[in-house]
Amino acid sequence: MTVIAAPRDASFYRSPDTRSTKVRHVLMPDGYSGCGVLLTDGDLHDDARNVPERGRCKRRGCAERWPAR
Repeated sequence: MTVIAAPRDASFYRSPDTRSTKVRHVLMPDGYSGCGVLLTDGDLHDDARNVPERGRCKRRGCAERWPAR
């Protein structure tokens, strides 16, 4: 099974930060990340093996679900 990574959904923020690089989270079947944040729709999803180490969520829930590189 391919693990999918996606960025957090920040569309509901009044002024979301669009300047810095954001970490990716592991997508779960319920549409949330392993650590519980709501993720964006499918247009920004990617194979988790392609996400560099510095761009991976380190929170409990996501951290243990990242595939080995």
